[in-house]
Amino acid sequence: MGRVKTCLLRVDFHPLLQADSLRYRKNNGYVKQTILNFISGLYARGYRHFVIYINKPSDLWIAEMVYFLTLSETNLEMSYSIGLWIDMECAYPWMDRTEMFSTEVIKHAKRVFWRSKKWYDNYC
Repeated sequence: MGRVKTCLLRVDFHPLLQADSLRYRKNNGYVKQTILNFISGLYARGYRHFVIYINKPSDLWIAEMVYFLTLSETNLEMSYSIGLWIDMECAYPWMDRTEMFSTEVIKHAKRVFWRSKKWYDNYC
């Protein structure tokens, strides 16, 4: 596989949805279908690699959806990378409560990289 179109996949939720993302994660409702349609639309436009910055639990949910989409069809050429902050001490206390993320989603990411505010200050 040569060069592929890559995009930063970021979904900003309303604070009420953010606070109750666990409920939306468990059912197949309107919010979940909207996000899946959005990701499918990006795939239809030629994007094959998604970069997901993990800042909040809802970002973890997006990463899980992309992970499951990569498993859903064998001929789907989709991959993802995950960016985690290195500057914050104990930045992800909620991540320890999610067995799926720590094992499967990270293990199958094309790349897991550390982000730093210093890097952004120096280069952006």
